Amino acid sequence: MAARIRRLALLICLLSFAIGYEACGGAPVVQTTPPPQQDEPPSVWVDYVKAQAVPLQSIDPDNTSFSDLAFLAPLLQGRTIVELGESGHGVAEFSQAKIRLIKYLHEQLGYDVMVFESSILSTYLANEQASQLTPTAFMQDSIFAVWSTTDVVKLFSYIQSTQNTAHPLILAGMDVQLTTPWESQTRPGIFQEVVGQVDPAYAQQVHDTDLAFTQGWLDNSYILANYATLKPAYQALTSFLDAHMGQIQNAYPTRPLFPAVVRQAAWGMGAFLDELYATASNNGTNTPRDAGMATNLELLVDKLYAGKKVMVWAHNAHLAHDAAAVAEWGWNNTGSFIFQKYGQAVYTLGLYMYQGSAAQNDHTVYTIPPAPDNSVEGLLHAAGDPYVFLDISNVTEWNGETAWMYQNFAIRDGGVTSAAMTLKDEYDGLLQIDTVHSPTYMSLPSGASVGQRSIFTPQ
Repeated sequence: MAARIRRLALLICLLSFAIGYEACGGAPVVQTTPPPQQDEPPSVWVDYVKAQAVPLQSIDPDNTSFSDLAFLAPLLQGRTIVELGESGHGVAEFSQAKIRLIKYLHEQLGYDVMVFESSILSTYLANEQASQLTPTAFMQDSIFAVWSTTDVVKLFSYIQSTQNTAHPLILAGMDVQLTTPWESQTRPGIFQEVVGQVDPAYAQQVHDTDLAFTQGWLDNSYILANYATLKPAYQALTSFLDAHMGQIQNAYPTRPLFPAVVRQAAWGMGAFLDELYATASNNGTNTPRDAGMATNLELLVDKLYAGKKVMVWAHNAHLAHDAAAVAEWGWNNTGSFIFQKYGQAVYTLGLYMYQGSAAQNDHTVYTIPPAPDNSVEGLLHAAGDPYVFLDISNVTEWNGETAWMYQNFAIRDGGVTSAAMTLKDEYDGLLQIDTVHSPTYMSLPSGASVGQRSIFTPQ
């Protein structure tokens, strides 16, 4: 029991990012004392933001009068990947704003695929069954419970409403982690079914291995004892699927993408195991997971949905262009791999909040004090509007007005944890919600415990 408790603590540390690194050290995860107030920003910076920031009329997902978003059309010309970040997961207004943006991008600019920071397998399978599920089941079978809210379910209802149109919105995922209890329960049988198209005896072996993993991965001692055999086993499974992919594809003529997604779920176990083992060894790192998510996203963009325009929903730290350059993050993140490969085809939007309340990954609500004046949040607050969008992709010259974008400038993760970054190196645009609130969470699906709520959450 003690080992399991330690394992849970390690996993919560590994899988909880939204409000900062205090969660990993045993101290309270919410920073209750705001950082010291800094000097006011130069007036020329404030004047620049007031002149250049675009106020949004609304972030209400049901508001489909998109005239206030028309400025995005020329801005996103040639950008086939739009990444929608968030400085914390438990923020109602972030979800509302992103859903409205997604509707605009889908309906007006022709974006086709919505990729979540959630399992590539669970999202694919849920998307296949979208018309047969309630919006709540569609959401909870596909993405992390941290987004199981009354706001996000509206996105899943919208996705369903597009399925019988000429331009359906496709749900996808890029994560290597197990995302939902449903996925954990069904994946061993899925692997067995697919491998069984070629070799039923090996399929039973694969089933038994994956069943043991899905039942045991929360136990620290299980990972430490079995990592050396588990990783080669999943590598062998991936090689088997590669070697017999033609035969397997022939077995699923009406599901042409299914075999490739199953193969990718098997491949992603290498990165997932590396992360689990590092955490169990008290040497946690985000790089294996982020590298795996980048590879999955590349597969979606280049092969599974080639030629389609993609939107990505994830934490700022996963999507920024160079998290390794941010001292408080410091790892090679998904966004860095994607930006290196696709360059100007990517538009990365960082979302921030000035004040209010938000929720941790375990749904505990905390207070966000007003940000310091001389910070990204404080500067955007000076624009004087509740919702402001500032493009920085077209800023090409350092001068007195733009100097703050080219220097290490203060931000806050989750609205409370101090950090700093060079904005021009990380984002193409910024969207700030001035005052935010914690979301209204929906009941978890049948069979999901409070423990699973804590564990099945992303970073």
